[in-house]
Amino acid sequence: GPPAASPRSVVLEVLAHHGFEPRAHDDGTVVLQNCPFHQLAQQHRELICGMNHCLLDATIENVGETGLVARLEPEADLCCVKLRPTP
Repeated sequence: GPPAASPRSVVLEVLAHHGFEPRAHDDGTVVLQNCPFHQLAQQHRELICGMNHCLLDATIENVGETGLVARLEPEADLCCVKLRPTP
């Protein structure tokens, strides 16, 4: 059968499905170009960003060996969380 998808590509697929628009960069960082909760985050940034961070952290944990870690790194016009390669 077809080769099993890598844990990393599974995470990217899940995030894409939920509207985060993940983009992988050459250094292994994954930037989420969209916050699906943008409207809410305008009024409740800390709450929503914290929730996103927990959600992404849990997603990575559940998938297994992705080699990624969720970091809270707010930046204008992007999701507040970036996925960084684990050290």
